Amino acid sequence: DDLRLVFQFGSDPKNTNGSKVEFILSDKDVAGEWGAKIHNASGNSLTVTVFTPPDCYVGKWKFYVHTVSKKDKKTSIFRYCHSDKFYMLFNPWCREDSVHMDNDVDRQAYILKEEGKIYSGNYRWRTPKSWQFGQFQGTVLDCCMMLLDMSDLKVQARGNAIPIVRRLTAVINSSDENGVLTGNWSGDYSGG
Repeated sequence: DDLRLVFQFGSDPKNTNGSKVEFILSDKDVAGEWGAKIHNASGNSLTVTVFTPPDCYVGKWKFYVHTVSKKDKKTSIFRYCHSDKFYMLFNPWCREDSVHMDNDVDRQAYILKEEGKIYSGNYRWRTPKSWQFGQFQGTVLDCCMMLLDMSDLKVQARGNAIPIVRRLTAVINSSDENGVLTGNWSGDYSGG
């Protein structure tokens, strides 16, 4: 039997732009390429390790398994579609990823820390306030993905942190993109 893994991203996945990827299981982990190998096999259960390139497109991916079975000169193809999409994100732990952070202390502070402080006031008088970042809570990731999808960023640009950050900044800004937040640098903050 041949086991083929298929990953699809976006509304019109294509092999030509990297939004559709298909490959068979292999014991090789080729740097910078998609791949997979069997991690564990027991009875009818198979655990597979999947390798992704460091510039893989950020977003929600669909996952399929196609099994080609050949028996008595008859070929059967079984297709399985996983019911949930999975999230592909940048990886600051991966040395080849453009967002890699060498320092573990920095990764703890900038990625994993769930609370901190924000400051309000003016340059003469500032007040710190506790702030729950909430990056791992409920629908935060889905909201971020929705904003990224709203940005109309081309599929090929979603493997590069710079255009993603620029487009998210524009989408979040309400003054010219109908975004989420309204900036106010007027000095009058009576409305909040």
